[in-house]
Amino acid sequence: ETRSFAWLEDRIAWLERNTGLVSETLPIEAARQIQLIRGQLLEECRLRYQVDMNRVLVDSDDVRQRVIALERWLREAVVPEVVRAHVAIQ
Repeated sequence: ETRSFAWLEDRIAWLERNTGLVSETLPIEAARQIQLIRGQLLEECRLRYQVDMNRVLVDSDDVRQRVIALERWLREAVVPEVVRAHVAIQ
């Protein structure tokens, strides 16, 4: 983004030096460059968001798998022991 702004400043300076119709062309050129910079920033944000969302999805899937494993262990190992203890108490 810094390079884009530097390029825009250089382009504006060039237009000011080489064009007699700066007041007519400069706003159009600046608007075009600002729109290009905006598009690049949006794309960069989208890519960062996508990377972060992929991490979240992987992490949440890992947590879900751990919860399923814990639930299975509770049913297979803990519940029978609780039932045995309950029967022994009665």
